[in-house]
Amino acid sequence: MEASIEAINDRVLLEGDPLEAVIALLPIGTVLAVRRVARAWRLAARNVLSSSAWQAAVPCDVLLEHRAPARAIATRLRAAPSEAAEPDAAGRLLLHVALQRRASEATVRAIVQANAAAPRTWGPGRLLPLHVAAVAGASAGVCSALLEAHPAAARSAGKGARLPLHCAAA
Repeated sequence: MEASIEAINDRVLLEGDPLEAVIALLPIGTVLAVRRVARAWRLAARNVLSSSAWQAAVPCDVLLEHRAPARAIATRLRAAPSEAAEPDAAGRLLLHVALQRRASEATVRAIVQANAAAPRTWGPGRLLPLHVAAVAGASAGVCSALLEAHPAAARSAGKGARLPLHCAAA
Protein backbone atom coordinates (compact mmCIF):
# COMPACT_ATOMS: atom_id res chain seq x y z
CA MET A 1 0.00 0.00 0.00
CA GLU A 2 1.60 3.25 -1.16
CA ALA A 3 0.65 6.76 -0.23
CA SER A 4 1.78 10.23 -1.21
CA ILE A 5 4.17 12.14 1.02
CA GLU A 6 1.43 14.71 1.64
CA ALA A 7 -0.97 12.01 2.81
CA ILE A 8 1.72 10.55 5.07
CA ASN A 9 2.49 13.99 6.52
CA ASP A 10 -1.22 14.56 7.18
CA ARG A 11 -1.53 11.20 8.93
CA VAL A 12 1.56 11.83 11.06
CA LEU A 13 0.36 15.27 12.05
CA LEU A 14 -3.22 14.23 12.67
CA GLU A 15 -2.88 10.73 14.08
CA GLY A 16 0.62 10.72 15.52
CA ASP A 17 1.52 7.42 13.87
CA PRO A 18 4.78 5.90 15.04
CA LEU A 19 7.64 6.15 12.58
CA GLU A 20 7.41 2.44 11.73
CA ALA A 21 3.80 2.85 10.57
CA VAL A 22 4.77 5.79 8.38
CA ILE A 23 7.70 3.89 6.86
CA ALA A 24 5.37 0.98 6.08
CA LEU A 25 3.36 3.32 3.84
CA LEU A 26 6.37 4.27 1.71
CA PRO A 27 7.35 2.47 -1.51
CA ILE A 28 10.12 -0.10 -0.95
CA GLY A 29 12.48 1.81 -3.25
CA THR A 30 12.14 4.90 -1.07
CA VAL A 31 12.74 2.91 2.11
CA LEU A 32 15.90 1.33 0.64
CA ALA A 33 17.17 4.71 -0.56
CA VAL A 34 16.63 6.24 2.90
CA ARG A 35 18.44 3.28 4.45
CA ARG A 36 21.47 3.83 2.17
CA VAL A 37 21.53 7.54 3.01
CA ALA A 38 21.27 6.77 6.75
CA ARG A 39 24.27 4.42 6.56
CA ALA A 40 26.31 7.00 4.65
CA TRP A 41 25.24 9.68 7.14
CA ARG A 42 26.43 7.60 10.12
CA LEU A 43 29.85 7.08 8.52
CA ALA A 44 30.19 10.75 7.60
CA ALA A 45 29.09 11.84 11.09
CA ARG A 46 31.63 9.50 12.68
CA ASN A 47 34.38 10.97 10.50
CA VAL A 48 33.35 14.53 11.32
CA LEU A 49 33.16 13.76 15.04
CA SER A 50 36.72 12.46 14.99
CA SER A 51 38.03 15.60 13.27
CA SER A 52 39.97 17.74 15.74
CA ALA A 53 39.03 20.91 13.81
CA TRP A 54 35.35 20.11 14.33
CA GLN A 55 35.86 19.17 17.97
CA ALA A 56 37.62 22.48 18.62
CA ALA A 57 34.66 24.38 17.17
CA VAL A 58 31.82 22.71 19.08
CA PRO A 59 31.06 23.93 22.63
CA CYS A 60 31.74 21.46 25.41
CA ASP A 61 28.13 21.30 26.57
CA VAL A 62 27.13 20.09 23.08
CA LEU A 63 29.97 17.56 23.05
CA LEU A 64 28.85 16.29 26.47
CA GLU A 65 25.22 16.11 25.36
CA HIS A 66 26.25 13.88 22.46
CA ARG A 67 28.60 11.79 24.61
CA ALA A 68 31.65 12.76 22.59
CA PRO A 69 34.90 11.05 23.59
CA ALA A 70 37.20 12.61 26.18
CA ARG A 71 39.71 13.57 23.51
CA ALA A 72 37.03 15.74 21.88
CA ILE A 73 36.41 17.56 25.17
CA ALA A 74 40.17 17.98 25.69
CA THR A 75 40.56 19.35 22.15
CA ARG A 76 37.77 21.87 22.71
CA LEU A 77 39.18 22.93 26.07
CA ARG A 78 42.58 23.57 24.51
CA ALA A 79 40.84 25.85 21.98
CA ALA A 80 38.51 27.48 24.54
CA PRO A 81 39.85 26.91 28.06
CA SER A 82 37.44 29.44 29.56
CA GLU A 83 34.55 26.99 29.01
CA ALA A 84 35.80 24.95 31.95
CA ALA A 85 35.66 27.97 34.27
CA GLU A 86 32.51 29.80 33.17
CA PRO A 87 29.28 28.79 34.91
CA ASP A 88 26.19 28.13 32.82
CA ALA A 89 22.85 29.89 33.34
CA ALA A 90 22.09 27.55 36.25
CA GLY A 91 25.41 28.38 37.96
CA ARG A 92 27.03 25.02 37.15
CA LEU A 93 30.58 24.65 35.93
CA LEU A 94 31.32 22.32 33.05
CA LEU A 95 32.56 19.76 35.60
CA HIS A 96 29.20 19.77 37.41
CA VAL A 97 27.38 19.30 34.07
CA ALA A 98 29.72 16.49 33.01
CA LEU A 99 29.17 14.68 36.31
CA GLN A 100 25.40 15.04 36.08
CA ARG A 101 25.63 13.46 32.62
CA ARG A 102 27.76 10.61 33.97
CA ALA A 103 30.84 11.51 31.93
CA SER A 104 33.77 9.12 31.77
CA GLU A 105 36.81 9.33 34.02
CA ALA A 106 38.90 10.53 31.07
CA THR A 107 36.43 13.35 30.37
CA VAL A 108 36.42 14.39 34.04
CA ARG A 109 40.22 14.40 34.11
CA ALA A 110 40.34 16.54 30.95
CA ILE A 111 37.99 19.09 32.52
CA VAL A 112 39.93 19.14 35.81
CA GLN A 113 43.16 19.61 33.86
CA ALA A 114 41.62 22.65 32.14
CA ASN A 115 40.28 24.09 35.41
CA ALA A 116 42.10 22.87 38.51
CA ALA A 117 39.78 24.94 40.71
CA ALA A 118 36.63 23.19 39.47
CA PRO A 119 36.73 20.29 42.00
CA ARG A 120 36.78 22.90 44.82
CA THR A 121 33.92 24.98 43.38
CA TRP A 122 30.51 24.81 45.03
CA GLY A 123 27.65 24.55 42.57
CA PRO A 124 23.92 25.11 42.87
CA GLY A 125 22.40 23.59 45.98
CA ARG A 126 25.75 23.94 47.74
CA LEU A 127 27.21 20.83 46.13
CA LEU A 128 30.83 20.20 45.29
CA PRO A 129 31.57 18.12 42.20
CA LEU A 130 32.20 15.10 44.45
CA HIS A 131 28.66 15.46 45.85
CA VAL A 132 27.29 15.66 42.29
CA ALA A 133 29.28 12.57 41.30
CA ALA A 134 27.95 10.68 44.33
CA VAL A 135 24.35 11.63 43.55
CA ALA A 136 24.80 10.60 39.89
CA GLY A 137 26.30 7.24 40.83
CA ALA A 138 29.66 7.99 39.21
CA SER A 139 32.28 5.30 38.80
CA ALA A 140 35.06 4.75 41.30
CA GLY A 141 37.50 6.14 38.73
CA VAL A 142 35.58 9.40 38.44
CA CYS A 143 35.35 9.76 42.23
CA SER A 144 39.04 8.94 42.55
CA ALA A 145 39.94 11.65 40.00
CA LEU A 146 37.90 14.18 41.98
CA LEU A 147 39.46 13.14 45.28
CA GLU A 148 42.96 13.38 43.80
CA ALA A 149 42.19 16.95 42.76
CA HIS A 150 40.47 17.93 46.04
CA PRO A 151 40.94 15.42 48.89
CA ALA A 152 39.11 17.64 51.40
CA ALA A 153 35.90 17.24 49.39
CA ALA A 154 35.29 13.91 51.13
CA ARG A 155 34.90 15.79 54.43
CA SER A 156 33.02 18.79 53.04
CA ALA A 157 29.40 19.05 54.07
CA GLY A 158 27.07 20.29 51.38
CA LYS A 159 23.38 21.11 51.43
CA GLY A 160 21.73 19.81 54.57
CA ALA A 161 25.14 19.06 56.13
CA ARG A 162 25.47 16.05 53.84
CA LEU A 163 28.87 14.61 53.02
CA PRO A 164 29.48 13.03 49.59
CA LEU A 165 29.22 9.66 51.32
CA HIS A 166 25.67 10.49 52.42
CA CYS A 167 24.82 11.45 48.84
CA ALA A 168 26.20 8.17 47.53
CA ALA A 169 24.23 6.16 50.08
CA ALA A 170 20.93 7.96 49.41
